[in-house]
Amino acid sequence: MKKIVLKEELIVKLCGTDINSLEQQIRAEMDKKGRKILEDAVKKIEEKAAKKRKKRCGCSGKMRNKGRTTNKINSLLGPVNYKRTRLRCDKCGKEYYPFDEYLGIRAEGKATLGLIEQSLYMSTDMAYDRASEMQEKLTGVKVSGRQIQNWAKEEGMRIKERASQERKEIFDKCEIPAKEEIRDRVFVQVDGTFVKNRKKSISRSMECKVGIIYSEKIKVSKNRMKILDKRTYATTQNVETFREEFIAECNRWGVWEAKELLFVGDGATWIKRICSDDFPDAVYLLDFWHLAKNISRALGEEHKTASENWISEVRESYDAAKLLERIKALYARVSDTDRQEKIRELYGYVKENEDGINNWKKVNCLGASGAIEKTVDVAVARRFKLRGMSWLHPGLSSLLALRVLKLNGEWNSYWNLRGVAA
Repeated sequence: MKKIVLKEELIVKLCGTDINSLEQQIRAEMDKKGRKILEDAVKKIEEKAAKKRKKRCGCSGKMRNKGRTTNKINSLLGPVNYKRTRLRCDKCGKEYYPFDEYLGIRAEGKATLGLIEQSLYMSTDMAYDRASEMQEKLTGVKVSGRQIQNWAKEEGMRIKERASQERKEIFDKCEIPAKEEIRDRVFVQVDGTFVKNRKKSISRSMECKVGIIYSEKIKVSKNRMKILDKRTYATTQNVETFREEFIAECNRWGVWEAKELLFVGDGATWIKRICSDDFPDAVYLLDFWHLAKNISRALGEEHKTASENWISEVRESYDAAKLLERIKALYARVSDTDRQEKIRELYGYVKENEDGINNWKKVNCLGASGAIEKTVDVAVARRFKLRGMSWLHPGLSSLLALRVLKLNGEWNSYWNLRGVAA
């Protein structure tokens, strides 16, 4: 391994004896010395990089040395100045800075990858302007909210391109990634939520589709379960793209090798189609919470007692036929046309999802979407649906990709590989 030996002496003037003043003085001196060390290291690396400079341009023209210019790059230690060689093609006139490319600076908008990573980490949980303030508070480095937003768009595009490549390998080349250990029972759940569209002329909202995979749950309290191995995927793309990329996630996770595959949905047509087309071996379970909500809405306050009884009964019996009989009997007794229409819609909903209710008994498991509902809230609502927020599609989809990366615990591994690539 090549080494660069740099020495700096840290001198702290003891202006006070309390721990707070000492900490502040040491931190200030360390930041100053850190910038100096980084500048010295960059200078030494630049000297080596200049010797390996590009001789020819892509157009086959010869690259001419046009001297050295001073540049500034923002880092976690603050702004760092350095000199770099400027080359110009004698054929097409394109300028080229070998050292910028060597350090991966040009592609990152004159900022180190560490600064970009830290800014984006904060922006996945808070507004861009707030992330800017937080970055300045923690490191003393000022990065505008607009710059962080641009970084999010660029990085999100990289993540989405990676997902698209994995999808092509599976669907075009029929290459399936190596699977993990075989699991006894795997749950797959899919749902969606709408986010306000800033371009109201196109549509008032955009749908974020979310899918999760998990197998292990433990009880952490009387009414609370914790999932240990959840994998999340989310996108703003159409159903077809979501379907293909979610299948790619399922392949990587080893879903098809599970001994038992359960698919939980709310009864929406597009979700059921994904289950039937892409998970033909899965047992479809209708989500109990959505069924209960539909029963309560159809019966209304005037039949609240009946509604509660029906919900309790179907939870215990797992019997769709009995529920359908009760709906028909109530419909015959109700004279209000509006209420009749709602009860008729409930009957259609239960009839359409009859197998999803009866399957509860088949697998001895009540269809519950608490996991996907929570994931939709965490992945989408808490960052993209706050009061006053509206989004453009490129910004929403890119930041969503970054947020999912963090939720899946892949943030550090992704940025480690990004550093190697840079």
